[in-house]
Order: sequence, then structure tokens, then C-alpha cells
Amino acid sequence: MPMMMDNEIDMDDLFGDGRDTGVFGDPAPLSLPSPPTSKALLRRLDETRLSGCCQRIAWSKLGCVAYITFDNLGVNVRNLYCEPDDGKWGISADYPVEQVSAAVDKHPVVHVSWNSSGSDLAVIDLFGRISIFTIVITMNRLTITRRSLVDSEDDMNAVVGLTWLKPQDRAFPFYRPALKQHNQWDFSASQHKAWGPYNPSGRSTLVAVTRGGTIRLVLQGADNRWHDTSAEIESILTSSDVLTHAALCGDKDNTLLLVVHTMGKQLRLFRIDLEWSSANSKQQDSLMPSTSCPAIHVQHIKIEGTCSPLYVTQDAPDPTSAIARGFMSQPQLSHLDLMPHGPETRNREPTYPTIVAVFSHVPNQYDKSQLHEDAFSIMARWELCVAKAGLHPAFDQLASKKTQPAETGDLPSDVSLKRLGDVRTEKVIIDIQQLSLSTVISTAYSDGTIDFRDRMTIEVLPSDDKTKQVSSLGQIGFTMSGAEPCLHIALSPNSCAAVCSYDRVESLQLRLLQYSESISDEPLGNFMQLFSNRISDSQVHVELSGSFEHVFLSEIYRHLNVNADHSMDPQHDKLFRQTIIQRCLSVQASLGYKGERSHRTLTAKLAWTVLNLRMTSMTFAIAFNKGGGPSAAGGGETDLGKPGLVKWSVDLMNFVVAELFELQRLLESQTSTDRDLLIMKVLELNNPALSLVLASSSRAFLRYNCRGLRGISNAAYNAPYVNQPARNLQGIFEQSSISVMQFERILAEIDSGIKKTYMAAGVGETDRQLTEKEMLIAADVPEILVGVVQHLLQVTLENLSHEVDLGELYFRDHSWLGLTDDRRSDAFRRNSIIDAIRKIVLGEHVRVRRCTRCCTIMEDLLPQRGSNLWMTNMQRMCLCGSSWMLISQE
Repeated sequence: MPMMMDNEIDMDDLFGDGRDTGVFGDPAPLSLPSPPTSKALLRRLDETRLSGCCQRIAWSKLGCVAYITFDNLGVNVRNLYCEPDDGKWGISADYPVEQVSAAVDKHPVVHVSWNSSGSDLAVIDLFGRISIFTIVITMNRLTITRRSLVDSEDDMNAVVGLTWLKPQDRAFPFYRPALKQHNQWDFSASQHKAWGPYNPSGRSTLVAVTRGGTIRLVLQGADNRWHDTSAEIESILTSSDVLTHAALCGDKDNTLLLVVHTMGKQLRLFRIDLEWSSANSKQQDSLMPSTSCPAIHVQHIKIEGTCSPLYVTQDAPDPTSAIARGFMSQPQLSHLDLMPHGPETRNREPTYPTIVAVFSHVPNQYDKSQLHEDAFSIMARWELCVAKAGLHPAFDQLASKKTQPAETGDLPSDVSLKRLGDVRTEKVIIDIQQLSLSTVISTAYSDGTIDFRDRMTIEVLPSDDKTKQVSSLGQIGFTMSGAEPCLHIALSPNSCAAVCSYDRVESLQLRLLQYSESISDEPLGNFMQLFSNRISDSQVHVELSGSFEHVFLSEIYRHLNVNADHSMDPQHDKLFRQTIIQRCLSVQASLGYKGERSHRTLTAKLAWTVLNLRMTSMTFAIAFNKGGGPSAAGGGETDLGKPGLVKWSVDLMNFVVAELFELQRLLESQTSTDRDLLIMKVLELNNPALSLVLASSSRAFLRYNCRGLRGISNAAYNAPYVNQPARNLQGIFEQSSISVMQFERILAEIDSGIKKTYMAAGVGETDRQLTEKEMLIAADVPEILVGVVQHLLQVTLENLSHEVDLGELYFRDHSWLGLTDDRRSDAFRRNSIIDAIRKIVLGEHVRVRRCTRCCTIMEDLLPQRGSNLWMTNMQRMCLCGSSWMLISQE
């Protein structure tokens, strides 16, 4: 019987090890087929290849997220908000945008986009019909302002590129890398205006490019109506001229640069000039609404004959050959973007408009030649270079020089597209976005990862331990949480959060930046660890949380140049115009908020009270500026909200004096006030009474508040007896245990004592700023002002005790102010809801809105024609400066 080995069978061939299949004759290693691509990803790539306008999720600057529903016939909105139960941040439930279904008339919605301010939402259907919805006071309530029924149904009108014009005369901050010098981090920023063109009326303007080669301008006029105009970019002669993608950006000469991609795989560059008529200028009469639209002038600039990656050659060999398989099949364009000039700074090289095109490839699982290929994406770039034309130097040698050098500016400029190097990634890019005034590009991938790249090098921003210079959060250990496969993604305006979904857009996932690694710089690493713990764990140790809050708030005040010193020369007008302090106090109040069931920290109560004082002071100022004394009490514009605000101000005045007397009682055994003991007793009481009268910022608001109360009191007592609102105000003042004049006397003595102390000690402006800032952000009692506090407790209050009824003051109910932590206050907080703006108790079954940051409540009152002007202005934003969200009364 013959043996198997007698046939000389090559055992290497039996296992495939002897195959000579390499390109250069060497054995090719075995490789497993690539896993099959999901149908959802293939479907998404088909959408991006067919049209450049297929964004299903959009995040506005106001914090509202809009997305297309799964059936493509509606749009829902969600928003970030602070959960009132535990104080943690999350994303709200779905709120359908009404009238979307009727507007699209059963045509699929394919694209959503917010304007630059985040108040107007464009909803575009399959035929390019544009509907525009506007946020009305609350983020989750939108009303239609432009109906798409005025647009025609035509496949060639489908939108392939869209942008919103930037607002005119608005500067945007550009932040430079943080530098560490002398154990302190220094930040610098500069202001840069966005490149034009602009709508002279200051209203929203949308620019869209259609598949048929038409540019559309949809703008809102001074009459709040939307107007439409269009112009032809180029004639469509063949199917190769049909557009698939388009991108626009502003240029330095207030024109628009437009790049389009055709079915014939060409890039075509145009310049769009908008010629506004004089009727659209800002000098027009506001009583004469403008309905004219600008004239659109289109100038052809350049054509790039072949739009394809450099990695794949056009003269590739036979597709079935090994070399062709090495180059893989032709990737298809999936994203097209146009980046404008970057901000011009001294230490940064000038940047020029750059075209960014993303080509993606997914292997065909039914093609055997692509079984071993992996999905990839290639970023191709073209830089727009403009060379100024000039005369040949030989002309300067002519004897007669009649041509002046200035006339050479009229010569045509030479525009060229400079091809830059491609960047290849072994993952599929599903989204690109411009950040930081177009100096950074964010790229999101189908596996859920997100990276940030430098605009000039397209290199991923460093993530290392270089702690002398920090240019990104990723460099100091922050990464986006929860990297899971996704198809749709939208970054928040500050790039610190993202919402994404896989196939069903309804299942939105919120992802936040998290601190995930330690770095070599110990102080910075410890601070970042505190930050990570603070935002991810509500049970952080008190000392750690307090340390984080103090450092964080101190850096905010320092780098934003917030003026906290109003002790020597208090100017109320400057204090009111300093709007940035509202944002800083809002952050301070938010850091100490752990939910409705927990008590606020001392610093949070201080910030919250100052915010309320700021609102009431502005309200009283509006009342007297508009209506004067008597009319303000009887029929002024703030009559609707004034009684509640007056009662809140009077009760706060009584609360401060009562708590100061309580602090005096706790320290009555001390002959001299010890600073450590004083601070311990203040923390024990956990109320901001002492800090309110000690810090110059809050004391200035209190003083201005007293001025308003004094004026309202005089107006109320001088009003006719039949004036019931005036009688109600009289009752509030008569029930007060402390008069306004008595409280003003306390503030005046503290003012005088602090000024004398500062002057006697020779405290300079810088040291005063630091001292006042610490009192405001940490409720601190500086050593230099301990004597002032001692005089307040032992002299000022002692004299006042002979003028007031201490028993009545002690038993006065202050629970509704939300500044005490006793059982009475907790019961009131559980059983009652206060309107934070009008300061009244709301009844049951009232439709209310909640602040997305501080969780305060306000009754949902829509502005009516001829309604209260103060209420119309105050209800647009919460007193902390954040937006409202509509909720149902539970």
C-alpha cells in the first residue's frame, strides 16, 4: 500500500504557508476577513455621499438640542438642565416641535441647523423647503416664523449646503494657550470679529445652495418677516454639473466664498457679493419696515478638475490586481467644509481659506477582493492662495513713469488652489466641525471617539504631560466619556459635551468630559482630580469640594477681571453695567447647589442673595425712571411684580438684622472678637447675613435697594386712600420690625468703618480687590476687618436694640426667603413654590417654567400686547442669566 509521503505532497501548501502571493514574491501572511459593516453605517454613508445637508442633530448656543425623529416627519428638542432632586446635570425629556409635521406636509425632514445666536432653527425637507422656528422665552417651546409652503416641490431645489451669516459688529473671544509662570497659570484672550457679510438690520440670515446650482438667501427684515431671494450660480447643462455638496464662509472683504462639489467630481470655487440697498441700512426709519432684499452677484474663481484623495491614483491598474487592491477602491466624498481666515495674531502665522474634504471608504462585503480591507477616511485639503498682480520690474526702468504705483491695485489677482497633504485615518469620519474661530477641527468617528486637530497641521492636539503650556483640555487629562459606536453626533458650543445616537436618533446619549489620567504637575493634577470628583460624585468630602470651589471661583474672577471692590468709591451705575458679575455669581450659586432636598452652602446662599438683590435693585430703578414716585406705586409699569419684591426686600432687611443679633448672642461672652471663633460661628449659622453687609458688592446692592424702598414707601403713603396697591405696600412697611432708615444707618456705619480701616492700614487697590473678592466668593472675614465687625456687634447693634422689639424680630418668619436651614424652612420648601421673579407663592395646577441652571421657578406668563414692560424684560432670562425650560406642575 503506497504511503502518503510517497506522492511528495507539500505540507506547506496543505496549510497555506507556501503560497507565493506577495507583490514582490514573498509569502503573504494569512489574514482574517474584516468584520461586516453594519447596515446603519452604510445607510448613513450613502446619505452623506448624496448630499452635504443631512445633519440630523444640532446643538444651539442656548443649550437646546434639536433632532429629527425616527420617522423623518418631525423634530424634537431636548436641553441640558440641572436636576432639582440632586443638583446633577442631565438632558431633558423629548419635547416635540409643534407644526413641523404640517410644515413639511409628509415630506421627510433631512437637515436641522441653528443660527449663530441659537434662537432660530431651520428645518429643511427633502425638496429643500425651509421652515424656520424661533425659541419663545423657554428653550423647549418653539413657534414657526417661516412656513415652507411658500417654496416649490422640486428635486433640484434640494439643499446641499447651508450657513447662517454672523451677527454684525459682534466680537468673538479667541483664547491663547495657558502659560504657567511663577506657579500661576496665566490666560490671555483677544477679541476678533467674524468675517462678513452681515445683515444690516441685525436679524438672522440664512444662505442655502441647491442641487440645481442656485444660491438662496432667506433673511429676516426689520419688520420681523422673512424674505427670500435667489440667484443662479452656474447653469446645469449635464448630469455631471449637478451639485452634491457645498460649503460657505465669510471673507475679509465682506463677501462669501463658496465651494461646490459636482457629480462629475469637480470642485468649483465662487465669490458671492451681497449688495444691500440703502433701505436695509441701520439709518433707516424704524417705523418704515424694509422688505427689499440684496442683489446677489456671483463671480467664478477656480475649478479643481479632479476632487479625489492623493492616496488613490486615477491611473490605477486593473482593479483585480494585487497592486490595485493595495490602493483599495475609490473613496467617496462624504463631507465638505470651507474654513475662513483664522484670527490674526502676532505670534501666529497667517492662515488662508482652506477647503476640507473627507473621503470615506467601507469595504464591500460581497466583493471577494475587498474581504481583507478595512474602513478608512481621508481628509484632503486645498488652500486658497491669492497673489496680487503687479507690473514687471522692467517698467520701472522706463524714462516716463506716468503710471502711479497705486494703480496696480486695479490689476486682477491670481487665485490658485494649493493642494496640501492628505491625512488618513483607519476609521470612518461621521462629522467634522470648526472650533475656536476655525483654528481647531473636531473629527467624530463611527466608533464613538472624538479628537481635536490643529487647523494648520491637521495633527491631533497633544495629550501629554507638558504642563508649562496648555492649549486643550485633552492635554491635561480630559477625555470624552462613553465612547460607543454612533452615527449622529453634535458637540456642545464649548466642546465639553456631546450628544450622539446610533440608528434611532431618539435614543440620545449625553457624553461629558471626564478627567481620566494623572499628570506630572502635582498641583494641577490635584486640582483636576478635584474637578473630576466634583462633577461626577456628589458625595465629595467637604474640604475637597470647598477647595475646588475656592480655586475655581478665584481663577474665574481673576481672569475675567471682575471688579469686586466698591468700598472706597461706590458707583451703582458701573455695578449694574458689569454684567459679567451676574455670570460669576451664577456659577458660584450653582457649585453650592445639591438639589432641593439639600441645604445650599454658605457661599452659594451669598451668591444667590446678591443675584436677587441685583434684580430687585434694577426693578426699583426701572420703576422710578419710568413713572416717578406716586405713579410707580399706583400705576407704574412694575405694578404687577412690585408687591412681592417689596415684601422680599423688607423681609431680607429684617432677616439680616435678626441674624446679626443672633451672631452677637453667640459671641457675647467674648470681650474681644477672635477671627477664628467668628468664622466658626458664621459657618455654624450657615447664613450670609454678615457677608452681605461686609462685602462691598453686596453692600452696594443693599444700599441701592434701601433707596428704592424709601422712594416706594414715600410714594405709597402719599397716594390717595382709594389706591389699593398703595395700601398694600403701606401694610408691608408697617409690619416690618426694622425701618428702612434704621437699616441704612447700619450700612452707613459699616461703610465708614471699612473706609477708615483701609485708609489707616494703607491698603492699596490691588490688596483691596483681593480682600473684597475673598469676602464675596468665600464668605471670609479678613483679619483687617475684624475690628469693624466687633464695632458692629458691640456698638451699632447695642444702640439699635433700644429702638426695636427684639422679640418680634426674633420670631419673625423668614422661611420663605430660603436662607435658613431650620425645620420651618424645610417644610415651606417642600410644600410651597415661589415665583423667583415676582416673589409670590404659586398655587396648584399652574403652568410654570424652571431655570436650567439654578432650578428656580417662575409662572409661565406669555407677553401680551400692551402688557407689563418690566415683566416682558425680566422673564426672558432667569435672574442668574440662564435660560428657562417649560415644565408641567407636578
